Amino acid sequence: MKKALVFAGYIFIVILIVFLYFHFNLAARKSELKTSQEATTFVVGKGEGVKEIAEKLKEQGLIKNKAIFEIYAFLKNAWKKFWPGEYKLNPETGLRDILKILTAQKGPEEEEITIIEGWANKDIVNYLKEKGIVKEEDFKTAEEEIIKENKYDFLVDKPSQADLEGYLFPDTYRVYKEALAKEIIKKMLDDFGNKLTNEYRDEIKRQGKKIFEVITLASIVEKEAADEIDRRIIAGIF
Repeated sequence: MKKALVFAGYIFIVILIVFLYFHFNLAARKSELKTSQEATTFVVGKGEGVKEIAEKLKEQGLIKNKAIFEIYAFLKNAWKKFWPGEYKLNPETGLRDILKILTAQKGPEEEEITIIEGWANKDIVNYLKEKGIVKEEDFKTAEEEIIKENKYDFLVDKPSQADLEGYLFPDTYRVYKEALAKEIIKKMLDDFGNKLTNEYRDEIKRQGKKIFEVITLASIVEKEAADEIDRRIIAGIF
């Protein structure tokens, strides 16, 4: 008798799962035939699980039942595969498509930044802050860490108390929106290293100068000169 009850219970569960599976898929297909409404921005935050996501979907009117969404995500083995980011959804999007959209792996978004010639480090920091890429304190900490690591040969003759003023090469870069300040600084230093060719290095040595001295001179010229003619005059004085 017990075995019969267990077997009956097992059959009931299997039938229920099969019913739910086909029910959800049918609902998803029907929703595809409906006219699309205006898309809504839906955000999946870092570390958010299926419960938090279901709650937000319900609040924004994108699903009718949180429990059904959670069960469907579990049946599709997708309840731990949500990717953080912004998505465009509307109330006519079916469960299947919502799940597919929210679990599709997205590449990191890139941002183009342009560092202007003559900018001091504080100008670079303010620019990156305004674009929402880095915080000032993070930039300063990253700068100090890179100096301590001492991995760039052109920083060897830099006085220990000096920062990276003048070493962050003005150029246009593509960086990830979620890039760390350290990654951005390294990108600019790498660019500086590439521009500092062997010919330039040899010329600096021939003049009996150090790289830091040349960087300091260049910074003074940029700060004091209003135009190209002034730059030539000031550079000639030094």
